[in-house]
Amino acid sequence: MTESEFQSEDELAALIDMIGDGDPDETVSLQTILESVGERGFGSMFMLLGLTMVLPLGALPGVPMLLGLVVSLVAVQLVIGRRTVWLPRRLRQLSVRRGRLQPVPVWVHRLAERIDGLMGRRMTWAAGPLGQRAAAGLCILLAASTVPLGLIPFGVAVPGLAITVFGLAILGRDGLVMIIGAAFTLAATAALAIVFL
Repeated sequence: MTESEFQSEDELAALIDMIGDGDPDETVSLQTILESVGERGFGSMFMLLGLTMVLPLGALPGVPMLLGLVVSLVAVQLVIGRRTVWLPRRLRQLSVRRGRLQPVPVWVHRLAERIDGLMGRRMTWAAGPLGQRAAAGLCILLAASTVPLGLIPFGVAVPGLAITVFGLAILGRDGLVMIIGAAFTLAATAALAIVFL
């Protein structure tokens, strides 16, 4: 999938297709993915990282903690007001066989299409600079939750979904989706606190 094909209204579904389509034996790096999405900033990075948590790759040993660290790195940059995402060269060169990203669960793709269909520029005040920084702060909280959730099979899918929603809200400047993401995050955090405490 080319960058122009990704830059459609169906942001999330297009990102899933871009990650999952291709030769299963092909090695894909984070650098390659970033180039494919056109380095579209914090929204794309949150979508990419959150989606990876939801996919089977996110259940591999050690991957949840790594993803949580990267989410935190990206989120901190947004909190302090950076305009562009910076990642260490070694991190950008991390790669994985595309086959580990496949197959994309059918429900994930259907959910992505439904979310894309609901997107719009609404309540933009909630998706402005302050709203985005608040979302980044919640993403740091979600990233921290990957440590205990990493012990549960596919447990990181919960924070991964929330991070994906935040990324979509930032990318689409949709304040309503941002508020939904925040509400989901707070509810999930409360539920996890009850379970683990």
